[in-house]
Parts: sequence; structure tokens; C-alpha cells
Amino acid sequence: MAITLVEVYDGNRRLYSKPVNTNKGDALIGFIGSSVSIKEGSWIVTYDEKGQRISSHPA
Repeated sequence: MAITLVEVYDGNRRLYSKPVNTNKGDALIGFIGSSVSIKEGSWIVTYDEKGQRISSHPA
């Protein structure tokens, strides 16, 4: 299993990090303002600046 960390920063300050499994095709797919979207398996999950899930939907 290939685990990679997606790290979210505000300037030089790391807000949080999230492990993703690149063998399943997980990847960072975008970010805007205070949220980040990550493909996790067959789902697109959006997290806020604190690392809390704010939405998810099938990829």
C-alpha cells in the first residue's frame, strides 16, 4: 500500500495533513480559498481549513 500525505498550509503554517492511498487512485484534485478536495477511492471529499469533512459525493 502506497500512503502519501496531503498537507494543507496557510502560508508557512501547516493546518493539517491527510493520508491518501495512491494505489487506490487517491489524489489531491483541487483547492480554493479555505477548502481542499481529495479523491478518495470512488469519492470526492471536501475538507475545510481544520480538516473537517464538509461534503462528499461519488467521483
